[in-house]
Amino acid sequence: MMETQSDINLINPNKIAIDIGNSRIKLAINDEYYSFEYDENWKSSLVNLLESLNENFILAYSSVNSIYESDFLDIMINYSNIDIIKPKDLIKNQKLIKFGNIQGMGYDRMFGLIGAISYDEPALITVDCGTAITVNAVDDNGICKGGAIFAGLYTQIKALANNTDNLKNITLNEYEHSFGIGKNTNEAMTMGVLGSTIGGIQYLIEKIKLNEFHRKNIPVFITGGYSKLLLNYLTEKKEIYHYKENLVLDGIMTLL
Repeated sequence: MMETQSDINLINPNKIAIDIGNSRIKLAINDEYYSFEYDENWKSSLVNLLESLNENFILAYSSVNSIYESDFLDIMINYSNIDIIKPKDLIKNQKLIKFGNIQGMGYDRMFGLIGAISYDEPALITVDCGTAITVNAVDDNGICKGGAIFAGLYTQIKALANNTDNLKNITLNEYEHSFGIGKNTNEAMTMGVLGSTIGGIQYLIEKIKLNEFHRKNIPVFITGGYSKLLLNYLTEKKEIYHYKENLVLDGIMTLL
């Protein structure tokens, strides 16, 4: 029996994955990736992109920011050719990872783990380096073990700037390729934030491997806005790190 075009579309639908973060919105449209910073033009940039889509699509998203999520959903009302799947429904119907013993885990962390197992078999660990840094783990049986959350690089810098009088206007990028003791306030603050972040990630990974997996040969997938910067320092410890720029989007796409 010959397949009709509608049958083919149901089998291989056009797909859109959305990752709504605190600093930007990221999209995957089939095999193409896009990213828009939250400035005065992000909505128009998103609309222009969506207006170029003439075919039917299914869309699923993850969000860590309710305000930007609301703005996004208001925009999507205008597109009848795009069917939206809510993150809770996408997670509820998947069978790749068991999240039943974990409470309050964000969908971004869940989708990141699912994205990681599309590249490697569990057990594995993910590290997502954004406004917050999350370290997450899934065991050999596909059971999510939980993880940890702490403030990201720039969140730490902003916190110091906002809560002190003398630690203002600190920049990080000019010191991103060096590491040592700070010779001035800017360097000292930068090295402190880098050191606490790198040390925190390494400590958590070590503890998860020791306490949850009882072995060291566990792959670690690192993603997020500041992951490239941190990867240079993390690889000095000879851990098994795999850099994946869009792990949350990969996880959503895996389930669509």
